[in-house]
Amino acid sequence: MIFSDLLLLTVFFEILAFLFGILNYKKIKNSKEKYFIYLLFYTFINELIGNYFIYFEKVNFSIIYQVFAIISFLFYNWWFNTILISSYQKLIIKLGSIIFIILSIYNLISYSWDEYHYTTFLYGAFILILSALFYFAQLLNDKEEIDVIYNLRFWITTGLLLFHVGMIPLTLFSEQFDGNNEIRIIILVTLNLILYACYSIGFILCKPIKD
Repeated sequence: MIFSDLLLLTVFFEILAFLFGILNYKKIKNSKEKYFIYLLFYTFINELIGNYFIYFEKVNFSIIYQVFAIISFLFYNWWFNTILISSYQKLIIKLGSIIFIILSIYNLISYSWDEYHYTTFLYGAFILILSALFYFAQLLNDKEEIDVIYNLRFWITTGLLLFHVGMIPLTLFSEQFDGNNEIRIIILVTLNLILYACYSIGFILCKPIKD
């Protein structure tokens, strides 16, 4: 298998996480976490379309990744806003989301759709990491004893945090890599494995939850 084909493994990881979500749907059907299954399905379709154009049409169909980044980050912001308790933290996320929308629209208008808008991703990742830290602080300050091993929100947040902490330097130094650089691809696949492994573990181990 050549290194460029390793990217196809991300689709496999997504499918596994989606399937584990479906198999454990009864445990999360009354919670907001059920929407992550829909996001995983959207991610899978998006990757199929993107890989089709890259591998068969030899076209860099960047616009679908731009749209995906915008939708996914707004979804994450909404989700964190629903599970956080602090009104101050909620306000920060809401303001961050508004700025993110403005920045995304500006980039779509000002720059070519054939180019990946790195500033959109970097700002979205920054807000997500901040939200994840808010959640972990909330978890530590929770007076009730919570076994995080069975906490789906813990696993989702952990996966998102690790993935985006790794993606930020990879994005910042993307110009230092060639498009088919082996190291870049290995790192990207590894980060996806971590993200979807956390999703899968969370779906499998979580106890029934209800909002």
